[in-house]
Amino acid sequence: MPTPGKFEFDFSKYPESGLVIIIVVLGLVLAVFGGSVQMPRFETTPEGKRQRALVTNTEGQQVPAFDSANKFFNAATIVQIAKDTSFFAIMAVGMTVVIITGGIDLSVGAIYALASVCGALVLSPYGPSGGGVATVLGIIVTVGVATLLGFFNGAMITTFRVHPFIITLGTMAIYRGIAFVQTGGQSVAARVVQVDVRLLHRSTWRRSSHGASGCSHRSG
Repeated sequence: MPTPGKFEFDFSKYPESGLVIIIVVLGLVLAVFGGSVQMPRFETTPEGKRQRALVTNTEGQQVPAFDSANKFFNAATIVQIAKDTSFFAIMAVGMTVVIITGGIDLSVGAIYALASVCGALVLSPYGPSGGGVATVLGIIVTVGVATLLGFFNGAMITTFRVHPFIITLGTMAIYRGIAFVQTGGQSVAARVVQVDVRLLHRSTWRRSSHGASGCSHRSG
């Protein structure tokens, strides 16, 4: 029984706290021992445009300005980490609900890969000038394919009354194979170097085909 006035923390009640502590400690180690790097300095013009800042050197010449920043703990790195892990976080939210309800889905990475490849293939013909219509169409196709594949998993599980582990293990290989056949093992970025759409914030379609091999392997 806890002593009155004495703070006690029971790790057994919060098993995820250990992971949080490891992440925090790892971040501190990278921040302390990562060293520093020269980052380009930017400034905003009176017109509201962002451009490189210039300084005058000892010879009177205008040269680009740089600021010293921590290699790990800086705004650019934090934003990049957030972007790279955002799709894992989105999948983790859905998987959390599945696991809490007593289920399991091994095909979530393959579904992500196949849905993203389908969306990229739909956007590919539009090119950089696709605009908002292409963006909305790509989102609808991506979400629609992922929903259809998830519905197929659920239908198989309830119809044949087979454990989700077995069904999703098989569909993981099927979805991964379809994604590979669709792209022919090639990056979708080979057709469109970069699709500049506002909602996706300059995302390269290289991630789509990489998801077919990378994300699906992680799910397996």
